[in-house]
Amino acid sequence: MSVLQALTDALRDRSVELIDLTAPLSAETPIIQLPEPFGNTARFGLTEISHYDERGPAWYWNDIVTGEHTGTHFDAPVHWMTGKDREDVAQVPVSRLIAPAVVLDFSAEAAADPDFLLEIEHVKQWEAENGPLPEGSWLLYRTGWDARSHSQQEFLNANETGPHTPGISVECAT
Repeated sequence: MSVLQALTDALRDRSVELIDLTAPLSAETPIIQLPEPFGNTARFGLTEISHYDERGPAWYWNDIVTGEHTGTHFDAPVHWMTGKDREDVAQVPVSRLIAPAVVLDFSAEAAADPDFLLEIEHVKQWEAENGPLPEGSWLLYRTGWDARSHSQQEFLNANETGPHTPGISVECAT
């Protein structure tokens, strides 16, 4: 059975829960800011082409401009130097884009400490309470940082020492 057919069947019989992790894009959507001398991505922009008017009487459409690191996005394996010879987004098989997921919620810890890092011990503790991570599953890390998505300043949370945001330790990411 194909992955798509299995997903379709599971959706029909409601044996899986789907959670939409996307968020609307706007010119106010926070984006990553790299220090000089590195280049930065463009902010999201929307330019109306027509809106059921003389420019297009039966349709509404827009041009969009955005950087690939704006809002909810997918980093292709080729994005980082460690994957420079791997797939771009168009080459990643769709079967790798759909999988069971496990959510580790550390939003309280991230609220108390914006420099909070997910460590291997946190994952092992989850496994001790819930069993091993399912083979081929995704581990999703909830930080609650999305509550800051209305403000570039709050999202970056930067001071004289730089930005302070939750993340994943190098050991855990590896």
